[in-house]
Amino acid sequence: MSKTNTALVTGTTRTEVRGKAGIDVAVIPADNLMDVGDMVDAALVSLDIGEAVTIPSLPETSDWSRFNDARLAMGPNLSLAQAAQ
Repeated sequence: MSKTNTALVTGTTRTEVRGKAGIDVAVIPADNLMDVGDMVDAALVSLDIGEAVTIPSLPETSDWSRFNDARLAMGPNLSLAQAAQ
């Protein structure tokens, strides 16, 4: 059996950790707060289908593709001998 890793990029998630950190989740808009069970379900589906990266709240995978393409295009210029002007 091969082992697959998935990077889980979460948004704001309703967990008890927020309360312990003194964050009142009541001030976070409900549309921006995912239940932890939904986050876990999305992560497990992503792992099952072999996704390298999952962003459970991102509806369009093309948004991730455009971001990743732009990130990769910068690669050759991220470590050069001279500072950019």
